[in-house]
Amino acid sequence: MYMYFDLDLDINKYRYKAVIDFVSFEFETKKATKGFAIKKNINLTYVKPLNAGKGGAATRYSTSLYDVTSWSIIEKKLASLQEKYTLVDEPKIVSVEVSLDAYSKANSREDIIYHVCYFLWFLENPVSDNKRIANTKASGIGSFDELYRKVSDGNTIYIGNFRGSNADPITMRIYLKETDQNVKEEDTKKHRARIEVTLNAEACPFKTIEEARKYKFNLLGNYFRFRKFKTNLNPLEKELVSRSSIVTQRRDRHRIGGGRRIHSRLTMAHMPLNSALYDRLRNLTRDLQE
Repeated sequence: MYMYFDLDLDINKYRYKAVIDFVSFEFETKKATKGFAIKKNINLTYVKPLNAGKGGAATRYSTSLYDVTSWSIIEKKLASLQEKYTLVDEPKIVSVEVSLDAYSKANSREDIIYHVCYFLWFLENPVSDNKRIANTKASGIGSFDELYRKVSDGNTIYIGNFRGSNADPITMRIYLKETDQNVKEEDTKKHRARIEVTLNAEACPFKTIEEARKYKFNLLGNYFRFRKFKTNLNPLEKELVSRSSIVTQRRDRHRIGGGRRIHSRLTMAHMPLNSALYDRLRNLTRDLQE
């Protein structure tokens, strides 16, 4: 039986990588055009009309480019769009999603699941108090052991409101990533624990490719900062921290004996993990220039 809860995380058991999941754009053509034609001509995954008329033609569209590994790829795609269609203005970046992945060096599914849970339980700055687990009858976050079982079953953790007019400009997801377009389920070496932040509209830190090329992704480090529990906790304190997912959160607290503090006295910064993730974000900035 895997011991679910631990006070610390040994980062030497993992390999970390920062990636861009997608960059979303909006653009406007001078003449009304059918979205399926743009999708085919530019070889896009999807094109969504924003002001479609009765016949389905539109002038304003949104689209996304996925698994972005360099700004040059996006520049070539946008150049093709501007070559084949007359646009009112330069396409505008409206959203970006950045992820940090943890791969198990031992190719251990249990270690990856544990890291998924760690990403939530030890997160210092969640973007919202609205935290839930998808596809479960009880969607709230229970004990760490319960969280481990739900993640093991393939459930995703959502932080923030994702839908409708009240959607948050910044949201997060944490999950076990075992499949995507480049990964087969049996290819276990590519399975990983993932934490991702999506920055929409005004929260998106750049609007053009020129701005994106200058952006330093380590500035997002605050979203990927973690704490750990001190090793000298008594049995009651250990029981407490294994049943509450908010102990590591940065928030206003009363000090025993007076005063206030922003971190629980039971925790300390996880410097090795924070440093490793910061470095991967910095590497992402460099890699995207290639």
